[in-house]
Amino acid sequence: MNRRSLLTGGLTAGATMLTLTSNAQGEEINSAPPVAESGRVPDITDRVANDRRRNDERTMLARSAPVSLNYGGTDLTGWTTVVGDGIHHNDGEAPVNLTDINTSNHGSHSTLHANTAARGVMAHNITYKPVVDDACFDFAHEASFQFRVPSLPTTSSTHRNAQTFEGGLFIWDGGWSRRDYGQAVQWVLNPWDDEFGCVKRWSNEPHTWVPVFRLEPDTAWHQLDFRIDPLRNTAELRFDRELVDAEYTVRTKPETWGTEIAARLQAEIISLDPGANPAAPPHEAEVKNWNWKWRPLN
Repeated sequence: MNRRSLLTGGLTAGATMLTLTSNAQGEEINSAPPVAESGRVPDITDRVANDRRRNDERTMLARSAPVSLNYGGTDLTGWTTVVGDGIHHNDGEAPVNLTDINTSNHGSHSTLHANTAARGVMAHNITYKPVVDDACFDFAHEASFQFRVPSLPTTSSTHRNAQTFEGGLFIWDGGWSRRDYGQAVQWVLNPWDDEFGCVKRWSNEPHTWVPVFRLEPDTAWHQLDFRIDPLRNTAELRFDRELVDAEYTVRTKPETWGTEIAARLQAEIISLDPGANPAAPPHEAEVKNWNWKWRPLN
């Protein structure tokens, strides 16, 4: 039987930690008649004991049956922050590292920071919620969060600016296929980019970002909703509750990735490409009210 547990130690603020077991296939409740000691006719004591045993078995099986799980919170307390692959450093600059990014939690929301020291770099902050669970592929996953960019990206902005905001929901199969399954979305926020305001989704062929629509950047709150179904190999994506063309993507990952089976919900920002400039403005985005449901697949 598989055991489910959060990868991160302890309970996180606003989230529920559950440890459950998966249903044992083919297991049945024993319906044999009461059993007495050898040579003795079964009496009411035997029947009561047998009924109690059968009730205990029914209770055990009911507890081990797959059930829906739900995680959530108002901020990203307990999430993990790492440097992503969308990075660059100019000549003379140290490579991007963890000191260039961080995520601060405020109870009502969290703030993702990238290029915190305004260096001549493009920094990538990935903040994600991991759940290690051998039964990840036995569930459809539905997740959402709200986000906003508190400073409007413009060509005249020197205090704050941006390259992208991104989000995704994935399941990593490190124990067998060594592939990552799921869906992601990107909002282009670089005001010098011809695709400024373009919303893109991740695609299989080739592995790249595909434009789906344009949304004029602003500082309002927006919502992303993801759904992935590993049984039917389908994905659903909504931006501000509007259905967006989506694809269930599959990608092989490097050998450095682990051997666990794990699902993850993630929010990401990439700071402005500095070009040839010796410095570039920091990037910030706020995230709140995340929710992640696991629904047993039939």
